[in-house]
Formats: sequence, structure tokens, C-alpha cells
Amino acid sequence: MKKTPNGSYHNELNQAVAAEDVLEATHKHEHTKRLWMRYPDVQIAAVLDLCRFIKQHYPGIKDVLGHDDIAQGRKLDPGPLFPLADLRSKLFETNP
Repeated sequence: MKKTPNGSYHNELNQAVAAEDVLEATHKHEHTKRLWMRYPDVQIAAVLDLCRFIKQHYPGIKDVLGHDDIAQGRKLDPGPLFPLADLRSKLFETNP
């Protein structure tokens, strides 16, 4: 994600991204801020549906981890804008 000299934002594929979908935040495994794209609600809902499907077939699953938790230093996804605590709460029916 980058901000162009004219103030617009572009993703890694050089596609324009609306300013309201971009937030500057610090990743939990880093110390500097960077630009992040918001996840669309439909994408978050799809991830929750997929996790519920997987959990139904593998009921012993007790937690969900981000790629950034299992590959620290190499991967940054899902990043600080993904509502992982909320997803866990809904998936395991607990409070975040």
C-alpha cells in the first residue's frame, strides 16, 4: 500500500484504493506505522462462515491464529485491521 504524491492510495497491484478504506496503523510485531486496507464486511463474513464450516468438521479446534502469529517476521497478514478477536468471539461464542 502506498500513498501517491497527489494524496491518492494504491495497493500492491497499483489499483486505486479509496481513502476511507485506508488506515495507518502499527502491526503487533512491528514498531513503525504503515498503511493498511480495511477488510470489507463481506470478506469478514465469508471468513467467519468458512471457519464455522471447518470447526463443524473438526470440533476439536480451540483457536484461530493469524498468519502473522505462526510466521512472525515473514508474514504480516491478516494485520491490525482484521477483527480477529471478534471472529474468535463469534466462532467460539465468547466475549472478545
